[in-house]
Amino acid sequence: MVFSVATHRVIECNVEIGKSNFLAHMVTTNNDLSPSFDVILGLNFLNMHNFIIDCTANCLRNSQVEVNWNFSRVFPQTCGYSLEHNFENLQNRENSSFKEVNENDHSVYNCDVTLGRVFSKVTIPPLSQRYVDIKLDNPTINALSSSKPLLIEKEKNSLSTSFLVSRSVSHLSKSSTCLALVLNLNDTPLTLNKGMVIANVSPIHEFASIENVNCVSSGNSNDNKNWLKEIKLNHLTSSQQQQVLELLNKYNNVFAQNISDLGECGIIKHTIQLTDDIPTRQKPYRVPYNLKKEMKNQINILLDAGIIQPSTSPYCASVMLVKKSDGSFRLEADLRKLNSKTIPDNFPLPKIDEMIDQLSGAKLFSTMDLTSGFHQMSMHPDHMHYTGIATEFGLFEYKRLPFGLKNASASFQRLMSIVLAGLSDLQIACYIDDVIIASHNFQDHLQRLELVFQRLTAANLKVKPSKCSFLQFEISFLGHTVREGQVVPDPKTWIP
Repeated sequence: MVFSVATHRVIECNVEIGKSNFLAHMVTTNNDLSPSFDVILGLNFLNMHNFIIDCTANCLRNSQVEVNWNFSRVFPQTCGYSLEHNFENLQNRENSSFKEVNENDHSVYNCDVTLGRVFSKVTIPPLSQRYVDIKLDNPTINALSSSKPLLIEKEKNSLSTSFLVSRSVSHLSKSSTCLALVLNLNDTPLTLNKGMVIANVSPIHEFASIENVNCVSSGNSNDNKNWLKEIKLNHLTSSQQQQVLELLNKYNNVFAQNISDLGECGIIKHTIQLTDDIPTRQKPYRVPYNLKKEMKNQINILLDAGIIQPSTSPYCASVMLVKKSDGSFRLEADLRKLNSKTIPDNFPLPKIDEMIDQLSGAKLFSTMDLTSGFHQMSMHPDHMHYTGIATEFGLFEYKRLPFGLKNASASFQRLMSIVLAGLSDLQIACYIDDVIIASHNFQDHLQRLELVFQRLTAANLKVKPSKCSFLQFEISFLGHTVREGQVVPDPKTWIP
């Protein structure tokens, strides 16, 4: 049961339990919560004084005191430890200290999270986002937060999968409301009714200084410098280069150089629908002796990255090593048998010509390619066993979306459509794992880049630095060369 309580102030007092006194910070309320009790002791108090609740012995104890209780009565809403003396008399006890806690003393608020409710009814269009005014349940936090920023997060007990609340920072308005960014994941309009709980809200009392952040190792710092060197910005002025580098450093976590640093997005999980339940099986392909070590290495890389896991699935496909253009190898599964009995997913891919038309009139272009994009999308736990792969080192299954799987492109496009929902009017488009951003001027472009970085960060998706091009006057995208006022076939795609 979730209900709200009107609070008045925070006080500091001594609470007598047994024959011992304990310091407590209490939130005072009117007496309509539960007239059966004068005081309810919360987890903050119990943790502060190392109390243990022993349900077997029906007692509350710590190193100083042990108090027994008797649950002869059942209270429908709340239960607590009823003090021997009325709460109002605590002020008059000679051995009790009683003072009102200054609202600026935030050290007493260890669990000051309240619920955020929709202030007025609002409807969000399909696959779109909108800022929603929310009202806080707890007026104590209202008072605390009048000059403090607020952390907005999706309500932790919410089971709804129809919308997301972006983790963000807001401030109280003059009307004592704050803003929550809500994303509608459905292909139908979403209505949020007045009073609906959609967020957890808490004041931000401390900010980490960048000087206090410890680097994991000097190697990571060097790696960051290395990938920044891959970004070509020589065509921009010094001032523009500085602004772009500051933005890239700000969203450093969006970039992953290799498979060991991939994100995992679980906004939607890939499912596999089959025409029948008869498992498909293949014998492992023979691996040349000189590649056995490489095969084992590739399996270990996927295991360490959390992309595959050991399996006992009756489904198994063969795997092979494929040599990439840079001379390295990647592991690929032969999923043709599984694909032959997979029901197609008809989610439409964007029309390339329409995407190109969307870029008309722009002068600056940026493109980004997700690092092993499919491997950043979660498989549904109930469908992982369909992706079993057989190797001489054992049987494994994919925890992330594998390459070569039927419907993988449609599923990933659906995911990216949700992640970048509502941005098409800003000349931001995505084809599977390729993202393009266009604009007429530099400042607009920076703002759009940051918006995309924010969306990718919220979805825990990462891009490959070497496949990124930022603020270019001419760019290659989906087999076309795009520049101001011109779109022509990319000469690299011509067949001689």
